[in-house]
Amino acid sequence: MRERPDQCLSNVNLPNTPSRDARVRQLWIHSWSTWFLLALCLSVPAGGSLLGEPGHTGVLLPDGSEFVSWEQPFQPSKTYYVDNRNALAADSNPGTKELPFATIDKAAQVLQPGERVVIMTGIYRERVAPRRGGT
Repeated sequence: MRERPDQCLSNVNLPNTPSRDARVRQLWIHSWSTWFLLALCLSVPAGGSLLGEPGHTGVLLPDGSEFVSWEQPFQPSKTYYVDNRNALAADSNPGTKELPFATIDKAAQVLQPGERVVIMTGIYRERVAPRRGGT
């Protein structure tokens, strides 16, 4: 009968294996970090954030003060949907989740600054010519 590779090495004493004390230290550190993360997760309110307000990063500067970011999360004024696999998709639709556009080009034609397009999974073989540029 042929032995499995892990059985062959079970009795070999490898020189780079950590000592029992090192394994105990690693286990203690792992256990401590697990409990710390668990306590941290339980202390965050449901739907809340560790940092509280927008702009707070939790990053400390060398003088000990907190770095506050000036960037604000993007909040689109409108969202259009493109889904050519949806049976109801058509470029005459309003581009909602329930009645999406069929082509990316249609979304590019109606898109205004501050709006976004969500393109669902599919194969889109088309030429897209945005009516306006921007970020």
